[in-house]
Amino acid sequence: MWLFQVHLPVQGNEQRRYHARHYSVTPLGARSGLIQWVDGATALFSLYKRWQQREAVAQQQKHQQQGASSQAVPNNPPAIPRPSEVYYSKLTPALKEKGVCNLDNRKEWPLSVMRSVLEELMDDTPKDLLAR
Repeated sequence: MWLFQVHLPVQGNEQRRYHARHYSVTPLGARSGLIQWVDGATALFSLYKRWQQREAVAQQQKHQQQGASSQAVPNNPPAIPRPSEVYYSKLTPALKEKGVCNLDNRKEWPLSVMRSVLEELMDDTPKDLLAR
């Protein structure tokens, strides 16, 4: 705290680059809401989707160069799963492995399973996704 107090007077002449803004939130439920659209912002979903598309095209080109899919039409874009589909494709088997039968009640999902699926998805996603 002392370092922060000393740094403030020194920083007084510098232009402040960071500031907080307030955005309106429309409640959608007890634990969710819709945040006001921010002009000029890029949605994380679109960054992730573009990465998926680049990966799919790279895989398709790799298979074509190896001759594995010489009969495939090069103009057909590869099918790209939605992020929720990727999540549930990993989560559902993990929950069934732990004996969770009712997949509708999320309160019954073990935290350890959700954490392991999250870590697996993080390992599959490049660390520099935002920088790309």
